[in-house]
Amino acid sequence: MRHRIATHGNVSDMEVAQAKSQWQSAKVEIPVLQQSRVELMNSLSILTGVDVGDMPKFKRLRALKVPAIGKGIPSKLLTERPDIVEAEENLKAANADIGAARAMYFPSISLSGGLGFSSEELHDLIKSPSRVWSVGGNITGPIFHWGAVEAGVKQAEAQQKGLVAAYRLAVSQAFADVDNALSKRQKALQELKDRTGLVASLKEYKRLATAQYQEGYTGYFTVLQAEQSLLPQQLQLAQVRANTLSSIASIYQSLGGGWIDLALQEERQAIADLEREEQLKKEIQEASPEEREENSLM
Repeated sequence: MRHRIATHGNVSDMEVAQAKSQWQSAKVEIPVLQQSRVELMNSLSILTGVDVGDMPKFKRLRALKVPAIGKGIPSKLLTERPDIVEAEENLKAANADIGAARAMYFPSISLSGGLGFSSEELHDLIKSPSRVWSVGGNITGPIFHWGAVEAGVKQAEAQQKGLVAAYRLAVSQAFADVDNALSKRQKALQELKDRTGLVASLKEYKRLATAQYQEGYTGYFTVLQAEQSLLPQQLQLAQVRANTLSSIASIYQSLGGGWIDLALQEERQAIADLEREEQLKKEIQEASPEEREENSLM
């Protein structure tokens, strides 16, 4: 038995049953997604202290904006990471010179390169940590101030060496976290680009299959195949978009915060410089010929 569906085409009972099963397969995904939404909102409520009913409406993934990652993020930002702060405070408690410790074991480089991805300096640092980070000499010399400590010197030396090792580990872990986070975002953006192209191709395939079916050139089974290929890729694309957005949070966490504040400061400074330049141009235009000539001679 066949059912007339389109202008010039018809489908069999088998194709109708397959279309229904495909619809049911998509339908069963809805409760899972709804439950995930409930759990997410409850987690956000606990984290922020805002009642679920008072939360702003969710936006589409395409509508969400994230702060840009500029080139040349300084490694100095990492000194605000809690683990590095803790390691430095432990060194201070052992009468250490933090400035000397940073000079010996904390590289001063740009973390981000072009497009906000990992810089070459950071990649080189991660590839050869033993060569770059073992630049210090006698750790009991330039870093620690012994003061009046005389008794138990051997024990103090062992403790301080352990604290320096912990500090170096915290620093190396911080740089590795940043490289991982920036690399993760780079890969996520590449996957987003590739999957966006794949979904676009599958949509075109579905459009052509539907057009051919409506004109009677192919069976409805071809349309079903196109839809069956498209849906899972659309769901996967949505997940990739979410991963791309969450990668920003990973970068923020690895930097210990501060990068957004730095970006805002640079933006405000650029705006202020532009405003001063425009004001200067305006003053020159409004000045008399004599004043213009005088300014040109200064």
